[in-house]
Amino acid sequence: MSIRDSPREVIHFGGFWEYRPALEFGTPGNGRSFPCGHCTMGFLFSTGIVFWQRSRMLAMIFLLGGLIYGGLFSIGRILQGGHFVSDAIWSLGVLWITLTLLYYFIFQPPRSE
Repeated sequence: MSIRDSPREVIHFGGFWEYRPALEFGTPGNGRSFPCGHCTMGFLFSTGIVFWQRSRMLAMIFLLGGLIYGGLFSIGRILQGGHFVSDAIWSLGVLWITLTLLYYFIFQPPRSE
């Protein structure tokens, strides 16, 4: 499966490739736009929300800090033409889906949470 091309590689923005929606298969070997890896690493700090039961202040600092940091990464990558807005948003979505699956099905928190 190939991931879609970045905005600067799409014909509409002066590139050589046709636009593809986020989940559509592309040409193998071309495109690395979806999801945004840089943005995911910025949003990674937001996963500190799992500390909610231990320290609500710490959890909120991690959550807000991660959202701001990831948001700044997202703005930067979008302005560079490396990613579409949907790529940045889905990077947060993929991260949080993974966090939820790991938290509830692998780490299995106490029932009181």
